[in-house]
Amino acid sequence: MTVVKESKLLEFAQYIHNYELRQMVVDFLNQYMIKLKTYPASFSGYHHFGETVEQHLIKTVAFASLHVQEFNLNQDDSDVLYASAILHDIANVEFITEERDPNQNQKLHQGKYNRSSEVAHYHAVLSMFMIGKYMLEKKLVNPLIMKTALAVSAHMNHWYAEYSPEPRNNVERFLAMSDYLASRKEVKLNGKE
Repeated sequence: MTVVKESKLLEFAQYIHNYELRQMVVDFLNQYMIKLKTYPASFSGYHHFGETVEQHLIKTVAFASLHVQEFNLNQDDSDVLYASAILHDIANVEFITEERDPNQNQKLHQGKYNRSSEVAHYHAVLSMFMIGKYMLEKKLVNPLIMKTALAVSAHMNHWYAEYSPEPRNNVERFLAMSDYLASRKEVKLNGKE
């Protein structure tokens, strides 16, 4: 497997002080970086407007950083918000394929990539399960990783309330808001789209 070491996301991972949480984020980034850099962030055409998953995640982390600063989050909450902002759409790249399955209800993106409508609806919860699986494989019991998993599960509640739980705390609300803002063309960060 080729590992792409250059990414703003790897720089953002260094904001995470908790070693196990940061290592998990880096492991996921190393595993999925090529897909993050090439796969589309959206298949609907309503959001993300031609961005790759990586570009969307970078914008989401930038908005999350504003929440960290504005609300003076403590280190644990900052770590969880940064980690969840980086990993909230990880299931989108795990379950996108480059081959069409005629037996699945898949949406095609620019004639190349496929994603089932079920993944679109459930990707927040699937991302949570991917983080949980990582914890089990590494035999980790880390409350910040658990909080990150729960945060990513709730980030789609404003779009798919029936598939994603309601945010339970401020960190989860900040993640959902950061993701929402990063998906909107009309919202600009520092005067840039």
